[in-house]
Amino acid sequence: MITIFEGPDLIGKTTLAKNYASALNCYYTFEPFGETKEQLALRQMALTKDVDMLSREYMLLANRCLGYAMISKLIPDGINIVTDRSYISGMVYANMEGMSFQEWNFLFQPLIDRFPRLFETPPIVVLCSNKEMSDKIDIKDRYDGRPIFFHRLVYETFHKALKFLGIKYINFEISFNVSGIENCERLISLLQNDARDNGGL
Repeated sequence: MITIFEGPDLIGKTTLAKNYASALNCYYTFEPFGETKEQLALRQMALTKDVDMLSREYMLLANRCLGYAMISKLIPDGINIVTDRSYISGMVYANMEGMSFQEWNFLFQPLIDRFPRLFETPPIVVLCSNKEMSDKIDIKDRYDGRPIFFHRLVYETFHKALKFLGIKYINFEISFNVSGIENCERLISLLQNDARDNGGL
């Protein structure tokens, strides 16, 4: 099973994903991948501001190709995988730069064809938000200096991308007012209840 954590930057998503992976003894990874020198080099080149959008997407696709080859080896062993961000982020941020979902999906299709085991079972997607982050009106008081509308737009675009992909997901509100462990325990309880309601338990 693959569990994907998505949402805007700097809302506590990585801490939640790591705690979740640790609590359930899952393999944790982050996209774009950076476990090897090749993956890291592709990620660093793609995320500079000196490349155009299409070049960036091809480098990120190459990065994902190397990463998917790595984690696809874990699936036959029944290892549960947690990814902090995923191809869904790729679609969202490309769309925010002007690439349509259809165009991005066309570029991504060869990876789906090459690694069918990664895509044959729908992932569990946790779409994270954080009200404390959203309420920071003053840009100087925000963690990334982005205006508030940017985070709202990112979150709305995730909803649209997941609808386009036909992937079901769970909304989860992270809180900075409780510990990371408490957020994780609340998420695990939410997922268990959701699985029970849908006949998964």
